[in-house]
Amino acid sequence: MASQRFIQLPEELQIDVFFRLAVRSLLICKCVCKLFRTIIQNPDFEQARRSLNISIATAEPDRTETEKPLCSALSGTACTSELLLVQSDNNINIVSIDTATNDVISSTLLTTIIPYIRSLFLVGSCNGLVCFSARTKRKWDNMLLLWNPVSRKTKYLPEPPKDEFYYKFSTEFCFIPETNDYIVLIIGSPYRGTVRVAVYKMSTDSWTIHRSNISIRSDLNHQMTPVFVNGSFHWGVKSPDSKIISYNPKEELFREIKTPFNHDERFVDDSEWNVAVIEGSLGVMYWNYRGKGEVHIFKMKDYRVQDSWLYIQFRNSLLSPLLGNWKDKLITTDSRNFYLYDYDTHKRKQWIPQSAGLPRLCSFLDTNIP
Repeated sequence: MASQRFIQLPEELQIDVFFRLAVRSLLICKCVCKLFRTIIQNPDFEQARRSLNISIATAEPDRTETEKPLCSALSGTACTSELLLVQSDNNINIVSIDTATNDVISSTLLTTIIPYIRSLFLVGSCNGLVCFSARTKRKWDNMLLLWNPVSRKTKYLPEPPKDEFYYKFSTEFCFIPETNDYIVLIIGSPYRGTVRVAVYKMSTDSWTIHRSNISIRSDLNHQMTPVFVNGSFHWGVKSPDSKIISYNPKEELFREIKTPFNHDERFVDDSEWNVAVIEGSLGVMYWNYRGKGEVHIFKMKDYRVQDSWLYIQFRNSLLSPLLGNWKDKLITTDSRNFYLYDYDTHKRKQWIPQSAGLPRLCSFLDTNIP
């Protein structure tokens, strides 16, 4: 039975105590009594806890190393850091980043221990739940699953509808707070066809397909980091289309946005570009790898207003291919390491080691969600 002294405390003080506990401690408290379970399982409790950003802050001194919260286990200190999930090749690492300097504090290989899985490919993370595209040991077809690294629970998603649009597709994972629902979406198109998306909702545990009237003739750009701005995901489509496609999972709406360099002869077909989040706004990064290190950055000041693109240009002959961006820093690589490049100071900092394969990166936060 829970301590009578604690139960006699006002409810707001009880909640404040629970706010300060690490996730594994909360999972234990849920098993103590019905009162604790009711408080901790309340969706408002988890939402408030996330907004206060204390979910992985406190490590108890008498824990073993494996029992500490993820952030404290990695850094050895209370959290002044941010956790990232970084995939490179077939390895997925939990990387602790100092929020003040962007330096890597530590990097630990994520061990999933999911039965019958041959390999995992990172899709994204929301509120501590991680979405993977997985390949089993019995077959080569990919399947989707959600995994909680804290509770070690796994949810296998139903098989997406077999549709021809899975020729060259992209998969994303998000949470919609207004409906308290987790969503996985797969966007793509048939060859030289119209864009469509398959949407999975956890609330219904089922898939639906939404079709657009937007035609594309080339592949969606690979993105190291999800580009989620103004409630919508964004993808770039290369030449000959050279446009941006957005999808709002809450409104279930497609939109087409013109790039700032449409019909501009300076931006030739053999150059690379991708969408990004620049200072909280939709942006485009353009890198001319056959030129003299020309880098062009565009930021859409007013969302979906074509004339509001702001232009930044600079040159750096040492700048490697642009993969994405993180906190208004450009992510580049030399095939051995990822680098953060500050386009204001023109300084490059070595960041995270890299191995072969297409990289993927997303923020991570542990949770008491089952």
